Parts: sequence; C-alpha cells; structure tokens
Amino acid sequence: MEYFLAPIVAVPKSLQHIKDLNVTIGTFCRAVHHTKNGDLIVGSSCSIALYDGNFTKLYSTGRETSSNVCSVMQQKDGTILAFFSNGTLLTLSPSLEKRKETPTGGYKKSALSGNILTICGPNITGMKLFNIQTNNHRTYSIPGSGQIHSVCTHPDEDICLLDAKNSKVRKYRIYEEMGPQLVWECNGVEQGYAICCDEQGLTYVSAAGKKVYVINSG
Repeated sequence: MEYFLAPIVAVPKSLQHIKDLNVTIGTFCRAVHHTKNGDLIVGSSCSIALYDGNFTKLYSTGRETSSNVCSVMQQKDGTILAFFSNGTLLTLSPSLEKRKETPTGGYKKSALSGNILTICGPNITGMKLFNIQTNNHRTYSIPGSGQIHSVCTHPDEDICLLDAKNSKVRKYRIYEEMGPQLVWECNGVEQGYAICCDEQGLTYVSAAGKKVYVINSG
C-alpha cells in the first residue's frame, strides 16, 4: 500500500473558480455528486437540485423534510438517491420526481455498491448494509466501529471508509450475504475528515493542517 501527502497550498495555481451556485431552498449545501454525464446533484439542508455541465439548474425539489441531506448519489440507471440525517432514504427519478421514501435508521454516512447501500457514521456501532430494492438490511461489526467519519464508493464498487480516530482508511468488498470483506487497510492517515475516489482508483482524504492524503492501492 502506497500513499503520499500533498499540502493543498501546493496546487492553487491549477485551480480556477468558475461559478457560485445559489441554493434557494434550505440554509446550507451539505452534499454534492458529480454524475458520469457531467451533471451536478446538490443536496441542501432539506432539498435536492440538479444542474447541467454549464451550471444551469434543470430540476429541483421542494422542501422534502426538516432533516439535513447527508449524501446524494446516482445509480447506473439514472435513479437518484438522497440520504437524510433522520435515516430517510429518498428515491427520485432522473428529473427529481419522488418515487419512494424508505426509513433506514438514524445513520449518517452512506455510499452505494450496486443495490447495496452501506451506511455508517460517527458514534454509530457497526456497518449497516441496506438493499434499496428489497429493503432487507443487516448490521455488521467492523474495526473502528463508531469512528467512521466518511465513506465513499470506489470505481470498482468497493467501499472505502475513513476511521479517523485510528488514522486508517479501509477498503471493503460488499457482499449482501457474507457482509463486508476487507480488501486493504492504509495506516497513518492522521486527522482525516472526508474521503473520495477518482475514476483511476486513487483515494483522497482531506485532513487537518491543509493536507490531502492520496492513496494508491496499486
């Protein structure tokens, strides 16, 4: 397992501010997802909006719930999923028409692997696997349980977790019957806050001290 540390301050010349998006419903932008066709799904404190590649708003929902949007994501068929802090999973069409509302429990962080939603978060015991088609779910004990601060989907549909307290990143393969199976673990990721992956399989962790860890699993 290889990883290297890159200060954010080393790359500002390669970044360009393009445009601010004004959210008209809710107070804060709390979640964002970039789709494969170049659209942008934005979750505010209580609603979801879809923008095209030119940052023009295509669709938006009304006030869906008094709870905050924790994460937004899109399935391969275009269906949009929005996960709220009260544990509600909202299933929407590509044009943001509501299809289904499902209670999943008060979990905070989520990522999608096929039809399986992996749900976990700080101060929560275990990893919950939730089948968005059947609503079947099961909770598994994992290392660092209760300390998972962020979770994301790897391009190969494995799940990467940030265990902030123990300074680790773990990658799991998700099986509905067997549960999560550890693929690799990376140590020394200190004071991490959020995690994401790119299409090449590199894993990025933002951390305190204006740092970004970049993990290459080879």
